[in-house]
Amino acid sequence: MKKLLLLLAAATWVALVSGCGSTALVKAYPGAEQPPAQLSRVTVPASVEVRSVNGTPLANITGTLRAQTYAVMTLPGSQSWSVRYSAPLAGGFYADPVSTVTESGWMDLAFVAEAGQAYRVKVTTPNEDPQLGRAKDKVQFSVSADKKSLLSGNKAGTEEPAPALVVPAPPPAQGHANAPQTLEFAAFEQLKSWWNAAGTQERQAFRDWLKTQP
Repeated sequence: MKKLLLLLAAATWVALVSGCGSTALVKAYPGAEQPPAQLSRVTVPASVEVRSVNGTPLANITGTLRAQTYAVMTLPGSQSWSVRYSAPLAGGFYADPVSTVTESGWMDLAFVAEAGQAYRVKVTTPNEDPQLGRAKDKVQFSVSADKKSLLSGNKAGTEEPAPALVVPAPPPAQGHANAPQTLEFAAFEQLKSWWNAAGTQERQAFRDWLKTQP
């Protein structure tokens, strides 16, 4: 019961400190930043980790997001991504751990992107489509083009480059990439991320709250 109360309090705390939150932009191509007219923007759900884009390794930022999605800026052309689904709290606290899919192995995602066009990654699991429960790969990824391009309302080539979040990618941990996570471990990792995102006042308020807990 105490663990559940801590998890609920942490979830409330992060909702208060994060607010609406803006979409994080990740630069996924080498060299200097390019204008949007020469790039493709791909919106990715927070439950999807992108390990690499066309051979460029990316750090996992999903644990520090303040929004439900983030955007990957990539060069146009044939795309070869390495992705996986990871949502330790999928289905809620009382979800059946046997039937609820919370993560997948690393999978290849291939598509073709055009310059100045926006795309969106969709992930489907047996939680949304029960028929996938009988498939070998119980998680499916797809990519669709947004109706509005990056150049909507702007003349091509005149828009300033979008700010990019550049995070050095750590080397993959050997033997732990696909290790199953317990609810407690996933909550612990989220707590660390939320602590790093909180301000001084929020951290002190959380310390004071912890002192009142048995």
